[in-house]
Amino acid sequence: MIRIRKQRILVARATKFTLAACGLAAGYLLGHALALQLAERWLEQYSQLTTMQNDASFVEGRSLLGVLQDSHYSFCSEAEIEYFRELVFRSEYLKDAGRIHDGRIECSATAGHTMRSMEQFNPKSTQQDGTIAYGNLVPIRDANLKRAGLQLGTAYVVFGSHLPASAGPFPMLVSSTMKDSALKHSERPASGKPHGTEVDPTTDGTERLGDMLYATRCSTLHSSCVTAFTSVSEALRGESSIIAGCTVVGGLSGILLGMAFSFIYDRSRDLSQQLRWAISRGDLHLVYQPIVNLNTRRIVGAEVLARWNDEEGNPVSPDVFIKIAEEQGYV
Repeated sequence: MIRIRKQRILVARATKFTLAACGLAAGYLLGHALALQLAERWLEQYSQLTTMQNDASFVEGRSLLGVLQDSHYSFCSEAEIEYFRELVFRSEYLKDAGRIHDGRIECSATAGHTMRSMEQFNPKSTQQDGTIAYGNLVPIRDANLKRAGLQLGTAYVVFGSHLPASAGPFPMLVSSTMKDSALKHSERPASGKPHGTEVDPTTDGTERLGDMLYATRCSTLHSSCVTAFTSVSEALRGESSIIAGCTVVGGLSGILLGMAFSFIYDRSRDLSQQLRWAISRGDLHLVYQPIVNLNTRRIVGAEVLARWNDEEGNPVSPDVFIKIAEEQGYV
């Protein structure tokens, strides 16, 4: 009897522990998957915001090129340079503007009169209207900073390097690529993890390669594409609350399932169920109680009595199990 009881207790405890552990594991895995999905959404949002800002920069830069081309001032005169400075100051996205002649930068809003060869600057693409896009055009006074720029005729503009504020709970890096060029321009250093060459940076979409997540969005106005990326470990750290929450919920769900199982298990072992199974197995047994004639002291008959022991071997009173059998319709 003691052995059977111990077995029942061990089964109940082992089941509770197993269900709780499975709930924790399932919750963690679910949280891990949700965290990565959220990270991809953050990257998509950041690449989209950056692309929208690049498009706005391009529209402003292209518009300003037309204004520069139509300047009524003398070519690279002091008045024209002052005019360029005013335009750049009022601009939201531009860092510099100036004139190009015979393959040289003749004047600049940031440096005034200057002579700088354009040979060091590599054009990335040329639009149908003749606008030339650069990825490494630099302001004269920031010679070590590579920035994007546009040229139309003798006028050129250089964009600033401002990016949208990070839109997620983890650090995100961004890289821009021209569709018709293998050259790539990184807006931020990748902290020892450069933009992977396995990823196609000219196709919209999200992708995971190894320990890196990528989201690419291409402009509809020009041939530039933006890829936002981060490491899986950074993303998981940033979304740790999601993982912790799902793990806790999974663990609690496992505990509740274990308690439900224990209740059902105990219920299945109550006297009613045990009696039904005992009847189906023929475990009830009969005993005969003699009937004695008191005058002759001879046995004249016998009374047949049903007896039953539960699964733990304990005898159950006939008043108890007969009443149960009658109430449950076993007889």
